[in-house]
Amino acid sequence: MNNFRLILLSTLLGLLVICLASSSLRAQTADLRFSTQLDCATGQYTATMQIRASDATSFSIGTSSIFLSYDPASLTFVSYQSLNFDTNSLCGGQALWDAHSFDGSTPGLFNLTMVLNSSSTSCPLITNADWISIGTLTFKVSNPDGNPALVVNPAFSSFNAVPANNGVLQIQQGQYVGVNQAGVLACTPICSLTTTATPSPCDAATNQYSLSCTVNLRNAVAGNLTVSDGNISTVVAVTANQSTANFSLQGLTSDGVSHTVTVSLPGCSTATATYTAPASCTDAASIIASSAIICAGSSATLTAITCTGTVSWNTGDTGPTLVTPALTTNTSYTATCTTAASSATAVGTVTVMVPTVLSLQTSSTLVAAGTPVNLVAVGCTGTIAWSTGDRVLSIVVTPTTGTNVYSTTCITGPCTTATSISIQSTTACSVSLTTSSLPAGTVGQPYSATLTTTGGTGPYTFSMDSNNWPTGLTLNASTGVLSGVPTTSGSFSTTLHVTDSQSCSVTMPLAMLQIGTAPICSLTATVIPGLCNTASNLYTLTGTIDLSNAAAGNLTVSDGSTSTVVSVAANQATASFSLTGLNSDGIVHTVSASMSGCNSTTVTYTAPQSCTTTPCPPGECFPIAVERVR
Repeated sequence: MNNFRLILLSTLLGLLVICLASSSLRAQTADLRFSTQLDCATGQYTATMQIRASDATSFSIGTSSIFLSYDPASLTFVSYQSLNFDTNSLCGGQALWDAHSFDGSTPGLFNLTMVLNSSSTSCPLITNADWISIGTLTFKVSNPDGNPALVVNPAFSSFNAVPANNGVLQIQQGQYVGVNQAGVLACTPICSLTTTATPSPCDAATNQYSLSCTVNLRNAVAGNLTVSDGNISTVVAVTANQSTANFSLQGLTSDGVSHTVTVSLPGCSTATATYTAPASCTDAASIIASSAIICAGSSATLTAITCTGTVSWNTGDTGPTLVTPALTTNTSYTATCTTAASSATAVGTVTVMVPTVLSLQTSSTLVAAGTPVNLVAVGCTGTIAWSTGDRVLSIVVTPTTGTNVYSTTCITGPCTTATSISIQSTTACSVSLTTSSLPAGTVGQPYSATLTTTGGTGPYTFSMDSNNWPTGLTLNASTGVLSGVPTTSGSFSTTLHVTDSQSCSVTMPLAMLQIGTAPICSLTATVIPGLCNTASNLYTLTGTIDLSNAAAGNLTVSDGSTSTVVSVAANQATASFSLTGLNSDGIVHTVSASMSGCNSTTVTYTAPQSCTTTPCPPGECFPIAVERVR
């Protein structure tokens, strides 16, 4: 609340009330009113702010602020919607206000501030004849029995000092549609109905039944209840606020079907209830159940007919139709018809047939183009049908070049079995392998060579005997590329095979493949010691490593406790290095260099003498005079 008071104070200090008038008339201000309405359907309470000119002569208004208070226990602020603030047609092409702002965050308080458009010195189009809506506040009703009043706080509101400056301020408690005026925010209770319906058993003498119903009423008005079930209806009188009403319908025909009862009361709602009438009780029960023949693994649909009552099956299913599960053996089902007078049963049988095991036999599945082939369907005891159109068990076909697929179907009762066979027909083989030798390789070095072919029809498939072949080399069956990194040396021979897409193949021995030994990697080193640094008594050692047949790796160089690592590329010839921070001691040192996959090497050198001057201890030194003789 303290924060709100600060807001009020700062708003008051910032308000500038401007009253503008025409040249010959006294200043006029606006009338302000609130028009309220309660919507019982949504539970919302709205207040629309409206303005008009105080009289018919002119209209002018300054920067204004409106503070409303309300009961937060009764109403909850929802929203504020501005209306006509920026409608230029209100003031001859000028907007009435430059800007406006509102604050409804504090429960029980609402503030609207409007800043005058300085160009709108007056607004002659707004008169005292019509109210102009400028905004709508929406509240949610929190307490229907509470206080709906909206109060303008005159201490903090400045709408041209309404009503002090001949304006009018009013709250118009207006439209309360469907509202109980005893509690302004409480809506009138709504009448509603519900009903239940219970049929009696079928009367065997008349084949009729009666229906008993109960209607539950809420906020009932006095009047006549109308109850109907098709062509049968009755009227029941009810009094205001009566809670229940009972009734019955007589002479309804027992038909075993679903019925709907409708109950209505003027000024109230309409209710319905659904029930199933009892089955006819005068007809003797009779039933006929169908049978079926199916193929093993299928389901069957059985139907019971002539029953005028209810049908039940020995499976627990009810109704005239039964769908069986998938069956593999002959199965019988019993259907029972029940009426009020009697019952009867019938049996439906499902006969299960085993499908034919069908296969195709042929004289050959790979023949030269134009060669006749005999095909035989084996196992069919029903009707045979070939993809060629033939209807006999054995046929003769002449395949064309390529893949030829022949299919057949055997139909035995409800069972259908199908199968097919592929016959490959090729032209005369003309494929040949032109590779007779392969280039030599080296252990540890990548190797690649491609087998070449002529003739035939691609694509080709390549293979080889692997009983005498260097490890590390493989043959790509699709491309004919021999590749890899051989790990063993020697002379190797094998047999190569190539087959084209028409199943033509050729085999050729490969005389020799030479895999040599890889060159040996070796290292040698030279070093040069630097001069002694008098400031630190340290020196730097530089050197060069000469490499032969080097593989890629890391070269490690060490001089006792000091070492360095140099990265080496494959076949690199030389590598330079330096070791720093070595102590000048004048003695012989050994430098070692090593690399994985290569030999190690060492080299010796003599470090520079110490270059640090040591003071002469007392009593052990004597001065020496040196004189230069010309």
